[in-house]
Amino acid sequence: MSFLKNLTKFPKSAIYGIAFLIAGWAWFFFTLYILFREIPGKILIVGIGIIFLVFKGYNWARILCILFNLLMVIYVLFFAFHLWGIGRGSEALCFAGNIILFGYSGYYLFVKETSDYFKSINEQDKKAEKDA
Repeated sequence: MSFLKNLTKFPKSAIYGIAFLIAGWAWFFFTLYILFREIPGKILIVGIGIIFLVFKGYNWARILCILFNLLMVIYVLFFAFHLWGIGRGSEALCFAGNIILFGYSGYYLFVKETSDYFKSINEQDKKAEKDA
């Protein structure tokens, strides 16, 4: 929980990473709603869970989020190309927004400044547990 206590010490890269992550998931849900007129509940739970765990400051969650963002970019890229190929260009452009948002989120969560910050938060939590 110390991550939430240190909000004033956030590096800009962590703020950008989390902001792009939230925007990416919001845009992904918006795009799913535009295409299918519904948002699958399991995907909603996964998205909220990822955002919560990264925001909480777990370094392992940040690493998994980076990998998940990479997979989302690849998945959405293929889906966008498929939509473009069948003549649904406007829906493909909606997915292009997801590629940009998840890509930037993964980048900002990956940079050294963010990585060092998450590692320091986890080290502080481990020291606090040992002292208790």
